[in-house]
Amino acid sequence: MGALASPPTEHQLTRVARAAQEANKRIDEARSGWTVTESGEEEELSTIETQLTEGSDELKNAMAALVTYAGNPNAAALMPYTMHIKSGREQWNEGISQLWYLTKRSKPPTV
Repeated sequence: MGALASPPTEHQLTRVARAAQEANKRIDEARSGWTVTESGEEEELSTIETQLTEGSDELKNAMAALVTYAGNPNAAALMPYTMHIKSGREQWNEGISQLWYLTKRSKPPTV
């Protein structure tokens, strides 16, 4: 978003909308494979799954806000994006960091 002209060009807005739609699709693809069954050791995984799901929901909401912004580029239209991206990153990063810690891996892929 920081690389956009002020005001953004139609071409830039089209690119933003397409990128947001592609990101939304990739989030769905990433989420489609995770499920956790409840048992003693997997209880922590269930908490991590919840964080990742909530974080990815927020990231999807951020992408939807970008598409809305591309259709009506004004400062007020960016406020939902800013709110959702911040919350999504925090939840996603926390869940991924916990998962990587649990699996004894370093350098979690945070956003």
